[in-house]
Amino acid sequence: MRIVSCRTSMDQEIEKFITQFTFVRKYGLLGLGRYKQFLSFVSTKMQQSIDKETKLVALSLKNKWKDHGGNTHVSIQGKISRRNEVADIGAEIVWLKNLQIFRGGFWSHLNPKSDLELFSEAKLYFHAGMYAEFLSLAKHIELVYSKNRIFNRMLSIAERRL
Repeated sequence: MRIVSCRTSMDQEIEKFITQFTFVRKYGLLGLGRYKQFLSFVSTKMQQSIDKETKLVALSLKNKWKDHGGNTHVSIQGKISRRNEVADIGAEIVWLKNLQIFRGGFWSHLNPKSDLELFSEAKLYFHAGMYAEFLSLAKHIELVYSKNRIFNRMLSIAERRL
């Protein structure tokens, strides 16, 4: 039995917290296309600043202002968690009126872990006999390490021993 990630796409997670109504109220942009463009941009930028194990707990659009060129700036604030750690996440996303695109980036107080760090941590859990913890970490790195013989062997052993 292989582990299937039950995590929804980042777009769907963001959509739970920032509705189309909230988006229209803050940016003043009508149409489903602009909202989908916003969700796609925000999810791409957010995935660059958090790791696979980190979960989005809260997210909201806060302050709004326009600059001299008529571009709309909106700040985003939220919370993320990874196991027993909770941290703030934020961004300033700008709608560039003339180019018709979004710009900006996210910051986070929780440093992302690389796949190698997650694999090392999972390996420690496996060797300590903590198979449930190993399997919960393994679901985040299974795609990257699916061709790794050692990882696959550890995965099959952990599944049998649970």
